[in-house]
Amino acid sequence: METPTLILHKITLEGFLSHGETSIVFEKGVNTIVGPNGAGKSSILEAIYYALTGDGWRIRRKEDLVNLTRRSARVELEFSHEGRKYQVERQIPSGKAVLREARMDRGEASWRVIADRATDVDKKLAEILGIDPSKLDGVVLVNQGELTKLFATLTPSERKEIIDKLLGLDLYEKIGEKLRDSCIQTSTPYQICPGAHTARTAENIREQVLRKHRELLEKIKEYAQRKNELEKTIQDAWRRIREEKLEEKALELEKARAEKESLSNKLSEISAKASSLRENRQALLSKIGEYEKRLGKIKQEISEKTRLVEILAFKEQVNSLIKIHEDEKSKREILRAKTSQLNALENFRKKLEELRAKHGSLERLEEAVRSLESEVGKTREQLKALSQELGKVEGQEHRLRNEIQELQERIRSIVRERQLASIEPLIAEGSVDKIEALLRKTEEELSSLGLELEKAAREEASRQALKQQVEKSIELLETSPQPECPVCKRPLEGSRKEEILADYRKHLAELEKELRELESKIAALKTRHSQASAEAEALKQVAEALKEVAGRKAELEELGKRRRQVRENAEQLSARVEKLEESLKEHRSDLANWKSLAASFDENVYSRLRTEVEGLSKELEELSSELTRLSAELSARLGITAGSREELVGKLREELEKAAKAELALASLNAEKEKLEADIRDYRKQAEELGKRIEELEKARGEIQERLERAEKNLRELEEAGRRLEELRKAIEVGTEHVKLYAGELERVEKELEDLRSQVKEINRAIRKAMIINYLREKIFHKDGVPRYLRKYYVDVISKMMEGWSDAFNLGFESIRLDENYELRVVLARARERPLGVSQLSGGEKVAISILGLLALHQIVTKGRIGFLALDEPTEYLDEERRRELIELLKMFKGGEGIPQLIVVTHDSEVRDAADVTYVVRKDENTGYSRVEREEA
Repeated sequence: METPTLILHKITLEGFLSHGETSIVFEKGVNTIVGPNGAGKSSILEAIYYALTGDGWRIRRKEDLVNLTRRSARVELEFSHEGRKYQVERQIPSGKAVLREARMDRGEASWRVIADRATDVDKKLAEILGIDPSKLDGVVLVNQGELTKLFATLTPSERKEIIDKLLGLDLYEKIGEKLRDSCIQTSTPYQICPGAHTARTAENIREQVLRKHRELLEKIKEYAQRKNELEKTIQDAWRRIREEKLEEKALELEKARAEKESLSNKLSEISAKASSLRENRQALLSKIGEYEKRLGKIKQEISEKTRLVEILAFKEQVNSLIKIHEDEKSKREILRAKTSQLNALENFRKKLEELRAKHGSLERLEEAVRSLESEVGKTREQLKALSQELGKVEGQEHRLRNEIQELQERIRSIVRERQLASIEPLIAEGSVDKIEALLRKTEEELSSLGLELEKAAREEASRQALKQQVEKSIELLETSPQPECPVCKRPLEGSRKEEILADYRKHLAELEKELRELESKIAALKTRHSQASAEAEALKQVAEALKEVAGRKAELEELGKRRRQVRENAEQLSARVEKLEESLKEHRSDLANWKSLAASFDENVYSRLRTEVEGLSKELEELSSELTRLSAELSARLGITAGSREELVGKLREELEKAAKAELALASLNAEKEKLEADIRDYRKQAEELGKRIEELEKARGEIQERLERAEKNLRELEEAGRRLEELRKAIEVGTEHVKLYAGELERVEKELEDLRSQVKEINRAIRKAMIINYLREKIFHKDGVPRYLRKYYVDVISKMMEGWSDAFNLGFESIRLDENYELRVVLARARERPLGVSQLSGGEKVAISILGLLALHQIVTKGRIGFLALDEPTEYLDEERRRELIELLKMFKGGEGIPQLIVVTHDSEVRDAADVTYVVRKDENTGYSRVEREEA
């Protein structure tokens, strides 16, 4: 038969946490999910919570719910509620969510989508669940270690806060706090805040409003008085304008201004003409000055060019001098080149003589070069062989040094790791014997420590056995209904039992103290044994390494001797090679020079050059004599002085060029001189005429100036009358504006007065509203208001539910009562005389009472709409007694008793005894995924 509450049917996990592909079918009654820690059991509850809420249960980041080997995860949950079947599917990380409802068609389920967006799915699921989905945590899905926490572990204040929140009572306090802070806003400048001072605030606001009302009435009176005064001032201004005829004078003012402007324009025109004529006359005078200055320069140029033209009479002698100078210069260049060639050949001849004196003949020099080349080659081969041998020896040395360095680094590493700083001086000495002696001493200490450990372990075992015996005796005395004396076996009563228990407890305390001391001693001995063992091993390694270092150093010393001998031989050969190469280089250079000189020197060419040089020298002497004569003659006649013959020729050439140019320019200069003299005469005549016209204009300007002064005096008198008219008009305009302003202000103040009356009505309404909020906050939403009455109701309901289930399961509770702070008081069937607190109950009774409280809260919070309860590792953190009691209690829920569906996730295999159906979860060693199998009965 279908149950009206929400029941789970099937869950499918894909890539979710440790699960690859997993499907579980849930049955009515107790469903247990068993497996070792880390197998992936709790991930199934995580998937149920995620499917119903869209949030993580223990893992808050949704991305962390995806298996590390997958990119995405999917959860699909099938459940039924009130005769309908639903299927919710969620995906990560896309956030895609779909909710489907099953329709039965000819006995087969046909799913239809009723929500396909995450927000719509969440909203629809909240409607089906009937509660805030976040309340599933702790009431429908109970985390490990939380089973007995609420009623058996938490402090009263913590318990009250959690249960009030689950029952929704905290909302009343939150609403009360919001009401405390919610001031009533009005369209006025005032706000009314509910509270103890609401009445006083209202009175203050009324006083402020009345004060403002009085101020507005005073303003109306003041503005009306000022308006009347301004209207009188305007009438006085109009009277003065009429009496002083100011408007008529304003019309005359325009005519006077026009006359003044006309005279001013005429005066400006005459002044501009006079100024223009002055500028023209001044320009003519300036041009006359410029022309006279230019005329003086032209006259000076004519004089200079006339002197230059006289030089042309000596043109023939000058050209002859220049030609002879050029010939002499050309032949001197040729002589210099020939002399240079002759000197080079003379140098070649001398060097050939030196080489013959040094080497005898060219053939003997070539033979000497070949001999030196052969000897250098042989010596280099010997040097190469020695260098290879030296490299081989140095390589062996480098390898030995590296090996020694590695051995020493290994020794230092052992010393650092084993903290053997005390043997560092022995290592520095390289004393293997002393280290081996220290090793023998450490091995002896190890043997001694082993014996001590065996002895201490035997003592510990003896004390432990004795302790267990004493504890068993104490337990028998405490739990036995008729305890006996452990010595005489007679029944014990009253104080005798307490004395024996006190002796046992004292003996137990002493044994525990001895055991702690033995444990401390054994730990110290084990630590020292471990240290000594490590030190012995390290000392062995150090001794062996030091022996290897000594052997390597001996080899290194022998190689050093061999390396020094080879290097000395190589240095001697290298010096010989350098000397031979230097001699060979010198011989090769002489051979190359000899061949080059022999190819360059020709005796016939040498003789011919000597003859040509002598002939050129004689011709140059004759030309130089002629040049000296002509230079002296022309210098004297033309008056030209020069420091050298080259300078004289340059000056003569320059003078000839100037004379030719001067002859051409003289005609042009004379024509320009005549034109300038005519222009100067014409400009002087024009300047005299302009002077006369300027005098006439100055006379007319004086007459107009007198008329302008008379017009300005009349204008000033009329402008004064205009200013008075403008002032009065301005006063009238300002007064009129002020009258309008005060009229507007009067209208505004009257409206403000009307608005103030409206505000008074609105403030009165806000005050009444604040009084109502005060009543709600103090009488309804206060902690002593509705929440207290609801808490009394829920406490009574929870108590009756717990008693009802206690009777149904025959748990032995006579009565169970919760007070308003959710403190439990229990009367046991075996001890009816007094109620007990939870702390006075046994471990099993605490578990039972916690289960009853959880069931009651589950029913109330879910309003009976959710028919499943999931417990994650309920036996975790429970002692053996509580664990056994819980398993026995879970058996009572088989077949759907108490709650239609109970899901228990546990690593405790004994919980299987309480199950209607069991699933076993294991980790697949090959894939790393969780594997779930149904265990058949």
